[in-house]
Amino acid sequence: HDAPRTPIVLVTGDFDAARARAAAEIERLTGEGTAVGLLAPAEDADVVAARFAATLRQGRLVVRAYGSRQDPERAARELFDAIRALDASGAGTLLALAPEAVGIGAAVHDRLMRACEGRVLRADDPPPSPSR
Repeated sequence: HDAPRTPIVLVTGDFDAARARAAAEIERLTGEGTAVGLLAPAEDADVVAARFAATLRQGRLVVRAYGSRQDPERAARELFDAIRALDASGAGTLLALAPEAVGIGAAVHDRLMRACEGRVLRADDPPPSPSR
């Protein structure tokens, strides 16, 4: 599979903390004028899409669900198509949330780790200082 052209940042941590950290990153990046793509299991994609409905309508955020936390096999099947779709969306940065790294979920997590090329944002890392 070809590596995406758009940088992917994997947001890690427990589900709620990782989703909250991804939301904070979406606010920061779109506030700086960067369009963002979010790649996430359906449960997380739905919550983020609802929270950022206006940002979605303005075209500054694209959300693409792949599988679900309840169905890691489906997540594995849908991952690369979802990455390709977001890569083609015009977003400047892609954020990814992974299913639990257990069983097939571990393979999905590993694929995302390779796709992000070391760009990992841990939910408990302090947020970056605003650029001035």
